[in-house]
Amino acid sequence: MRMKEIIACLLVMMFLVSSMPMMSVPAAAHPDTGVPSNPDEIKAVARTVLVDEIMRYLRATYLGETVKHLGRDALREAASNYPHYPRQITDSAGREVRIYKPIKRIITPNGDCMPVLRALNATDKIVGVNKYTIKNTLFYPEFSNYLNIGSVWSPDYEEMVCCSPDTVILYATIFKSQCEAIESALSAIDPDITFIWVDCYRPSSQVEEARKLGYLLEKEEEAEKWIDFYEGFLNPIYDTVDDMPEENRIKVYIECWKPYHTAAGNAGWHKKIELVGGYNIFRELTVDYPDVDPENVTYQNPEVIIRIAKTEGGYDTSDITELSGLRGEIMNRPELANVTAVKNERVYVINSDILSGTGHFVGMGYIAKWLYPDLFTNLNPEAAHRRYLTEFQGLSDSLVNNGVFVYPSI
Repeated sequence: MRMKEIIACLLVMMFLVSSMPMMSVPAAAHPDTGVPSNPDEIKAVARTVLVDEIMRYLRATYLGETVKHLGRDALREAASNYPHYPRQITDSAGREVRIYKPIKRIITPNGDCMPVLRALNATDKIVGVNKYTIKNTLFYPEFSNYLNIGSVWSPDYEEMVCCSPDTVILYATIFKSQCEAIESALSAIDPDITFIWVDCYRPSSQVEEARKLGYLLEKEEEAEKWIDFYEGFLNPIYDTVDDMPEENRIKVYIECWKPYHTAAGNAGWHKKIELVGGYNIFRELTVDYPDVDPENVTYQNPEVIIRIAKTEGGYDTSDITELSGLRGEIMNRPELANVTAVKNERVYVINSDILSGTGHFVGMGYIAKWLYPDLFTNLNPEAAHRRYLTEFQGLSDSLVNNGVFVYPSI
């Protein structure tokens, strides 16, 4: 029986290798991600991975080597899904992810992946969501009755197990210890679960992660459509400001959530504002979100002040007075009376709903127009916001009509 298995494995491997090109993995059309972009490339990656899995099985089973490998039945199933599978990526945490068959049951401790899965038209694969998705019935009405799996820092393992997931999406660069604990606990229960570590809220990784998820979920066309829209909005901004000398950039004081609480050089808010041409006056501070002295703001003399609002404004209110009140409070601070931004009335307030998560590009568009109105006369963040909701989130653009997101409006 063992000899038959060896011969069968070797025959399969010989067949796969005989049709393999000279390079084991072809040059992908997306060199930034290494994601296959057409059926031939998908098949070539599948060959490479399947041959590797067969070799691991043979080495472990018949040579006694200690090497991680698929069991016989899993290997047989993987071979049965060739040439569409296996699929392989390196996720945003640098971990190798191998998928041997179509993904069918996803749970999402990472709530920021939800808009991307929507944009990929893959929400039919979701079986359990975090508590914040369920709570946000305005933006996620279709998930209000889904199983509540808790959150990354308060996971409900009983509900997670009840979901019988084959795939779990975790954060890649934040909540690392919590995500490691979730993977460890669920792997102990079911070692066949696949874990994908992505962020889905960072401009620096948005395109790469969407493309990788599209490939793993067999949603490549949807991923490219989303990427074309996303890059089509942001790239003209980047192209306009990329070569702008540092000394010519608008000096910005970023105020986050409360007076004199700012964002420094490693903070997400900082990176988004500098990507669209701003120069953060507190970029050199080492604490990501520090409190600063009012006198230091005055000394730095910013040309623009941007206040990021956490609870004021958003999709769930049409009352502009909260945002306007924040601006008024800044404009009326005696210690800021001689600051250029205040004297020129270039003080702006933006709700974090459109500057965080997958929709961050909308807020970045507004900020670009605030900083350089003459350079971005044709940029229309509101139109992009509406298209994002209707075309990529399956929502009504009445959410824009009924919400307030920036003040003053453009």
